[in-house]
Amino acid sequence: MANNGIDNIQMAEKTLRGQRIGLVTNQTGVAKDFTPDAQVLAGLGRVVRILTPDAALVKTDTAPVVRLAGPTLAPAALAGLDVLVYDMAATGVRYDTSLALELAGMRAAAEADVPFVVLDRVLPLGRLDPEGTPLPEALAAAPGTAGLPALYSLTPGELARWANPAIECDLRVVPVTGWDATGTVLENELPWIAPAPGLASLTSVALYPGVALLTAANVSVGWGTAQPFQLVGAPWLNGEKLVAMLSQTLAGQSGQVHYRPTRFTPLAGQNQGQVCEGIQIHLQHLWQPQLLNVGLDVLFALHALHKGELVVDAKRLAALTGVVDLFSQDLTTLKAANKKAGAQFAEKTQAARLYQ
Repeated sequence: MANNGIDNIQMAEKTLRGQRIGLVTNQTGVAKDFTPDAQVLAGLGRVVRILTPDAALVKTDTAPVVRLAGPTLAPAALAGLDVLVYDMAATGVRYDTSLALELAGMRAAAEADVPFVVLDRVLPLGRLDPEGTPLPEALAAAPGTAGLPALYSLTPGELARWANPAIECDLRVVPVTGWDATGTVLENELPWIAPAPGLASLTSVALYPGVALLTAANVSVGWGTAQPFQLVGAPWLNGEKLVAMLSQTLAGQSGQVHYRPTRFTPLAGQNQGQVCEGIQIHLQHLWQPQLLNVGLDVLFALHALHKGELVVDAKRLAALTGVVDLFSQDLTTLKAANKKAGAQFAEKTQAARLYQ
């Protein structure tokens, strides 16, 4: 039977008992029975401050809720605390904003000289193979993210262990127990709460590493629809031609990924309020290798079909992929390099991993 860190809170009793606790959390911070983490922690210490990226989604009478302005955390926010606890679900994807917030919390705790306790959580799709080129320092927008591939596939506790040699906070991880890392969060009978509006389903989470690359272009990725990251479209896009091209890719021919033409009107993001012609991406299985390639296939196909209409923010695309001048690369070679780099990252992070 799987438990997240919050369900194993007794393991941190010596650290938390009678202490003034600051809690970094969001709507995903619940125990197995959906009790809010702040309420669970109140049974050990005094929760004096809840720090969250979206105060509207965290409802509690336990302590004052402070909304964070982006994925940052100043040491001053820890004034009067004895310990800082972090409890947020993560996707294991480098551009997930919870990653930058966790690292900021570690740095703030180190500067304030208080313990940083991670209540670890399972990865929503299980332990996928890492994929992607490690992000060069020059392209890293958030401190501490250099060296991570697009899909790094570490839990929040493992990520903290990987990052801490450079940060040197007093790190303590309350581990996950009983996790079958070959199954999804639901197959492990744990709560699934969408960590962001764009990650409303496990299918969207699966497509996120690859399709998020298209947020650097003037196409909709389905934000403001019921299928974020499952839809790609624009008013100028030819969905049928795009499907025909994608059906010839290795993923399309394998039967693991299916594409169909569609039309939709996004209510947020690129092309908001406009009728978009495009595609919907269907996965045969959530657990499958090389999810990053799905987005690369779509991006390169769009570049070939609609070079005149497609507008790409080159700086943002480089920050997402870790590759400068992406379209000058041979796609087959790029995919092979991403796979090799992911395997090397998995080997290098063995010491940080808590679960196999």
